[in-house]
Amino acid sequence: MTPIAKADAESSVLLNEEFQTDDEGQRISSLLTASNDLFERTATFNFNVARFKIRGLGSEYGTMYLNGMPVEDLEDGYISWSTWGGLNDVMRVNNNSSSLEPPFFDFGALTGSNYIDLLASSQWKQTRVSFAESNRTYRHRAMVTHSSGMMENGWAYSLSASRRWAEEGYIEGTFYDSYSAFISVDKKLMINIS
Repeated sequence: MTPIAKADAESSVLLNEEFQTDDEGQRISSLLTASNDLFERTATFNFNVARFKIRGLGSEYGTMYLNGMPVEDLEDGYISWSTWGGLNDVMRVNNNSSSLEPPFFDFGALTGSNYIDLLASSQWKQTRVSFAESNRTYRHRAMVTHSSGMMENGWAYSLSASRRWAEEGYIEGTFYDSYSAFISVDKKLMINIS
């Protein structure tokens, strides 16, 4: 075994004693987010403006589902991410698979599959207000999100709204003004079969 392979193997082993410390919660939270592929996130977000394509394939070779419904264009397979732009807080509950790895919702696709769960009962219980500055297409973004989580009466609701705007983006003469809204309501039915 080479020294590099040995070091990699040793660094990925977590000992039981490491989880017995006071900062146990911090270690677990970092493990839960470790599955996000850094290369894939960087390539799809930062380099897509330069027409970079993972494995040389376009987005038409991937699949995207919102609550189990495919949202690719029927003619060319293009995924129009701008359709739900500005709704970041409610789009976080997702399940991704890379390449042809078969996920629970699809057979897999060459550039991967993505499933986003928009049910109000799946949303994190939160009230969040945020404002951001940017130097990209828009200059300002304001978002408000409130999700109740599943309440004792069996109902759950989630609301989100945002505005992104710029009098002029990073290219002269590019005006931008975009509004987004999201509403989801769930009711958990309890049926007694006797």
